[in-house]
Amino acid sequence: MKWLLPQGIEDVPASRAELLETARRRVLDLFISRGYDLVEPPIVEFLESLLTGAASDLRDYTLQVTDPLSGRQLGIRPDITPQIARIDATRGARRGDVPARYCYAGTVLTARSRAIDVSRTPFQVGVELFGHSGLESDVEVILLMLAMLRDLGVPVATLGLSHVGVFHGMCEQAGLTTAQELRLQETLERKAHPDIGTLLTQLDLPVQQQGWFQALADLHGGHAVLQRARDLLAGAGEVVQQALGELEDIAEKLMVRLPRLPLYFDLGELRG
Repeated sequence: MKWLLPQGIEDVPASRAELLETARRRVLDLFISRGYDLVEPPIVEFLESLLTGAASDLRDYTLQVTDPLSGRQLGIRPDITPQIARIDATRGARRGDVPARYCYAGTVLTARSRAIDVSRTPFQVGVELFGHSGLESDVEVILLMLAMLRDLGVPVATLGLSHVGVFHGMCEQAGLTTAQELRLQETLERKAHPDIGTLLTQLDLPVQQQGWFQALADLHGGHAVLQRARDLLAGAGEVVQQALGELEDIAEKLMVRLPRLPLYFDLGELRG
């Protein structure tokens, strides 16, 4: 008999398993020491619960099975983040304006690989902070991520920052439908200028608005990119300008704490 595993799924040998377990403990200890509560969501849920809201774009990556007890469709989690949102919404202990902090670690399963030679069963760790809309929460999570990498001995050459509010604000100003926005987002992520131009022509947008989206693919680099964006997107609406202001504020707060940290801005980075 041949002992075979599905494509993209593999065993973790003893040496790597020990390293993974050591890293998991160190990371979770760090998260918990910073006030994040450890939660362990189940690996499988009802499909409609798993793909609610913003998680709907995970449908193609979610392996589906039928529950023999209820006859309903179940999904094996491809990402833990939506589960934490459900936990906070249904059993969160937050009261009033007090933020809730969660951390987690566990294996996820994707129905297909997100990239060539990438495992379909990656181990995911992370934190989620709910109940605070200020920029301080963004800075807190970014600093925690950097502390985690430092503790694991992973060097950080550059920190990349983006803000999807810029893209969403431009789409709102242009009156795009959800389907049109998703098509444009996918094209912008690839930074394929000819494809972007073709799609914008198909959408029949005014020349000025086409210029905004074309510019987005090239707005990446150092801190000067933010001023370039303000100039190029001056007519794109208040939402866009507010997002750019928030991105600049976050960068300034980070530089106060980590003045030597190189920052890179990419306003066309929309994944996730």
